[in-house]
Amino acid sequence: MMEPPNASYPGRKRVASQYEMRKSKRVRRESARLRQIKEEGTLELSDSDVEQTAETKQSQSYPPVGPHEKVKGVSYNHKSKLWGASWYENGKRIDKAFSISRYGAATARAKAIQWRRDRELGIPYQKPAVKGTCSQVRGVHFDQRNKQWKASWSINGRRFEKTFSVSKYGDSEAKRMAIQWRRDREAGLPY
Repeated sequence: MMEPPNASYPGRKRVASQYEMRKSKRVRRESARLRQIKEEGTLELSDSDVEQTAETKQSQSYPPVGPHEKVKGVSYNHKSKLWGASWYENGKRIDKAFSISRYGAATARAKAIQWRRDRELGIPYQKPAVKGTCSQVRGVHFDQRNKQWKASWSINGRRFEKTFSVSKYGDSEAKRMAIQWRRDREAGLPY
């Protein structure tokens, strides 16, 4: 049978490790943030974000949420250490994750709740587009994995593709060449 850590020394207090001390400081700090949200209705975000009051964003009939209240569509993932929010739109599930290592526990939870509430209020979710990957021309897109612009064209169910490497031509020139290739196919020029 296994003995507890300090069972062989009766009366001796268990000494906390540095990890446990750091963890308890972090827990105290995060629980203080949760109390602040509950009592004052304010939310402190990181320096890059502007301090916002919870009542200005949640004035559409949502009261502030306490630290242990459940919110539909918002959950904590212990394995990944993140707060997640989910929403169904047009039969598809949309998930958004807020990492504790990036935002802190209280802020990550508050952001997940706000994201979910925005969806409930009808504010559409728009995936952030990667800058410069949209050509505005049908059949032309940027392949991020291979760092190249791709142009595609179909005739009688057969698909033709041509790629233009960014490392070879440069970004703007590769994009221009892909658009030109696609327009040439639309005009009926041979491959």
